[in-house]
Amino acid sequence: SVAPLFPESLTPKEGVVKKVHSEEKFGPQSEKNKSSNGHRGYDKQNALVEELHLGYFTQGKEFLVEAAKKVGIEGAAEFLDDPNKGVQEVYAELEKYSDHITGVPYYVINGKNKLSGGQPPEVFARAFRR
Repeated sequence: SVAPLFPESLTPKEGVVKKVHSEEKFGPQSEKNKSSNGHRGYDKQNALVEELHLGYFTQGKEFLVEAAKKVGIEGAAEFLDDPNKGVQEVYAELEKYSDHITGVPYYVINGKNKLSGGQPPEVFARAFRR
């Protein structure tokens, strides 16, 4: 199954402009693509997301339910009618599989020693010796 990722817990409820946020977080080159043909269409991806948001959130178009039906997703209308529907299940699954991870990167050494976040080399050395 696929669960949502909540990496930005400080994001305001009203959201942020994706391009501005990326530039603030990763620098002005974050939107530039120099790697490979595998990244073709990135500019169109942003345009599509903006168009979807504009249509749905500002113009009130109900094409999300239609799109969900088209690809065989049942219950989309009910889900959108109740924004809290399924939230508890998502959090329960996150709790079940997260192992109380609070930072990244996250390491489990020898199946027992757990390190969260960036650590100095001596902390890793100690964990390997245990």
